Amino acid sequence: MTSNLATMTTAELRKYVVAHPDDMEAFHLWTRRVTENPPKQIFPAPKGIEDVAEVERLIRAHLEERAGKKAS
Repeated sequence: MTSNLATMTTAELRKYVVAHPDDMEAFHLWTRRVTENPPKQIFPAPKGIEDVAEVERLIRAHLEERAGKKAS
């Protein structure tokens, strides 16, 4: 399975790790990839309760948008 793990994309590897939580080799490979390629967009930490509410609103909007795309 090791050779198959190496050829998987990061997204495929993540799906595999979720489906096979006991596969430590796959988990370690996935965490290495994620830490070596961090997201390009960084957001500041919330400074108050208003910021927390705005983050929650943005997350909900994003999830609704993704759900709409999957339904299409």
